Amino acid sequence: FTGNIISECEKTEETLLTSWYPAVTSVFSQKNITKGLKGDRLKSFYSCVSALLSIQLRDLLMRSITSYVKAFQDHRTLPRIEMELVLSGKRIEFSPTCAEVTDMIVSVVQEMNKLLREVPTIQSWISGTSNQFVPVTLNKDFIK
Repeated sequence: FTGNIISECEKTEETLLTSWYPAVTSVFSQKNITKGLKGDRLKSFYSCVSALLSIQLRDLLMRSITSYVKAFQDHRTLPRIEMELVLSGKRIEFSPTCAEVTDMIVSVVQEMNKLLREVPTIQSWISGTSNQFVPVTLNKDFIK
């Protein structure tokens, strides 16, 4: 269950980095975009672009996590999670246990929150260094 969801999230991240992000960077790598901007103004321009990218990526991440959580709030859309009843001595137990299922469900949110951490800033992408990344952090209260 969790492997499939995380795999889909990783595929989406890969699509973003191989199609959406290059399209965005191509807009900002045109020479006429930064024409006349130098020094602090150019730095401010790229900071604004990084802020916009950060907002877009954070919004995507928040919407994805919210959709995942909503799937568990409506009994009509609950994902199918298979559990077995196991006879253990004189006790009948669930396998995996309810705690393990809960941990598994919560771990998906934690894994989703790790996505999109290595999206380079436009400036580092253009310069070819890719050592600065767009900040995509979610409020800790949102993740709870």
